[in-house]
Parts: sequence; C-alpha cells; structure tokens
Amino acid sequence: MKYDFSDSKYDSDYFLKLSIACRQNCGILIKTANLILKVSGLRHSLLPRYTAFEELQKAIFCMLVHRGYMNKEQISLIFSKHEAKIILFEKIFNSPYELTIDNQEFILDGIPLKQLDLNKIIEENKDFGQKYMKRRNDCLYVRPNENGFHSPSSKSDFEQEQVKLINEISVLNGFWEMLWKYDFKGKFNGFSCYKFVSKDKPVHDIQFSGSDFLIERKDYRPKWVKDVDEQFISIEQDFYYEHK
Repeated sequence: MKYDFSDSKYDSDYFLKLSIACRQNCGILIKTANLILKVSGLRHSLLPRYTAFEELQKAIFCMLVHRGYMNKEQISLIFSKHEAKIILFEKIFNSPYELTIDNQEFILDGIPLKQLDLNKIIEENKDFGQKYMKRRNDCLYVRPNENGFHSPSSKSDFEQEQVKLINEISVLNGFWEMLWKYDFKGKFNGFSCYKFVSKDKPVHDIQFSGSDFLIERKDYRPKWVKDVDEQFISIEQDFYYEHK
C-alpha cells in the first residue's frame, strides 16, 4: 500500500502522534511475545519481537519528521514498503562514523537526511533487506531446505537472536526519547548507547562524540500527550525468556 503525506493535514503534530502510536504498539508486541513464552516457550515469540523492533524504527523515523530532521514526503517509503524501514535504518543509524549532527541537522556521508535519495539506498541494499526478511519469516513459517524442512519450533539460535532483539529495542527506545527531549548544540559525530538497569527501570545514557552538548527541551510535550513513558511496556520490567 502506498501512502502520500503531502497533504497539509499531515503536520508536525500528526507525526508526533504517529510516532507515539508506533512506540506504544511496540510495547504491546513485546508483551505479546512475553506472553507466548510464558504460556508455551515457543520460538514463534520471536516474530512479535521482530515486529516490535520494526515498529520502534517507524517511531524514530516519524520523530525525525516531527523534529524537522527529515521531510514528511520521505516517510511515505517507510510505511509503503516493509523492507524499506529495515534497510534505511541500518544504513543511516548503524553506520555511526558516517552519521554526523551539525546544529540540528542530521547528515549522512555529507548529505543532510532531508536530501537523501532513499529509493537509491533501498535499491543498493536489497540483499540486506532480503536476508533480514528471511531471518524474520523463519520465526513463523515452515519451509523446505537441504535437510528436509525448516520449522520455527526447531530454531537453534533462538536465545541468541532473542537477546539481540531485546538489546536493540532497548537502545532504540533510549534513542527515541533523546530525539524527542533534547536539542543538539554544536557538532557531533558518531554515537553510542549504554544501558544501566536498576531495580525500578532501565536508564539509557546515549553519548555522542564531539565537544558540544545536548540541551533539554522545554514544553516539548503538547497538552494532549499523557503518560507516554508509562504506556511503553518496558522489557526490563518483565521477563523475556522462561523455559519450562
């Protein structure tokens, strides 16, 4: 399905609402994955966890539009093609030495995000998208292979894959919060995220390389936003794997 966000009704507030909705759906999907594990221990629980990971990527892209770092016309690809958000997120955010921020402008390989040819990036990285989709779909479908057939129930790297997704979702959640709550003063290049888990809740410390600093925004929450942090189901506050 193709989406067109050129209409004026799709304003900054709309993309904030869309971002928050995607993040909340991520939390619901995490809860779903945890419940599947609690009830049955089935490896099929990886599918909702993968989907939660993708929803949080969508939330970040929508937040980038809300903050003015990307154009709303660009975001249509994220919602129109399933693999688009996977490829684009990997290319933009998992290449930290190539991503820089210069006074509120996100720049990749010297090109502002607003000017990136996203279709070109997707086309050049199709193989990555296909490999991701195969790994994702292996959590759901039985398929023939050289040994007879693959079944999600016999997925051997289940625990490793699950922990990887849990950590990535946790980092993305911290990055989402940072995008919403802070402005970037000066120039930054590359970033890293550290997660400290306390008894109450996880604390994310995202650090950017550079001599400048983040400035906490004032009045960034519109009146219609209520309990956003509480509505996200934190994975650290719930079990993520229990085998019986």
